[in-house]
Amino acid sequence: VDENATADGSTRKFVSVHVDPLIRPEVYRDPDEDVQDKILFVLNNVSEQNIDEKLRDLTDVLRDQHHQWFASYLVEERAKLQPNFQQLYLDLLDRINDKLLWAEVLRETYVSVSKLLNSEATINSSTDRGHLKNLGAWLGSLTIAKDKPIKHKNVYFKGLLLEGFDSQRLTIVIPFTCKVLVQATKSTVFKPPNPWLMDILALLMELYHFAELKLNLKFEIEVLCKDLDLDHKTIEPSVIIRDRSAHIEDALSTA
Repeated sequence: VDENATADGSTRKFVSVHVDPLIRPEVYRDPDEDVQDKILFVLNNVSEQNIDEKLRDLTDVLRDQHHQWFASYLVEERAKLQPNFQQLYLDLLDRINDKLLWAEVLRETYVSVSKLLNSEATINSSTDRGHLKNLGAWLGSLTIAKDKPIKHKNVYFKGLLLEGFDSQRLTIVIPFTCKVLVQATKSTVFKPPNPWLMDILALLMELYHFAELKLNLKFEIEVLCKDLDLDHKTIEPSVIIRDRSAHIEDALSTA
């Protein structure tokens, strides 16, 4: 079996992104239509003003077995498409205060991210790239904004950027990465000079200076640094890409 093949038979592009298995597959089933309608009604009508009242309506009908359905719907149909409402949905999740549901929402976020990163269509679709940026902000809000790490096994950002560089997919990978990392501004743990963050920024700066990036991608990196209160001109670029190119040239010249 091809390790990199996905369920639909297409080859997975990025090995730096990995989705964990379902947390409780034996428990999950989709809610019936009546319950779905009630849940959608809550999500359509919730606001910061009525959030406590709507939370009661939601917890009246949302059961453990609906978690995967709810998580998938929240990520795919809401967080991905409605960036302006992400904070509201996060507040709702905070108030539901269920660790397993939170974990399932995070897992479904990786599912959506993985789909968009690996889809050929995303390269040429500004809509899909916009959705991926929305998911980046959402992922950062679920994790680093709350001082929770993004595990290397789920998204290894340096690997992702290198794979993006190698496969000419930086137009997808850089904006996504920047949208995740900017959430570090809300963190006490992950804001500069956090080593995990600075390590990824060093690679972004190497791409900035040496990867012949289009101006809009350079701008994404500049905005990220500015939001993190860093001067991009003072960040020392890594030498990962240049080292690799040097090794290849050495190998060719001695061949």
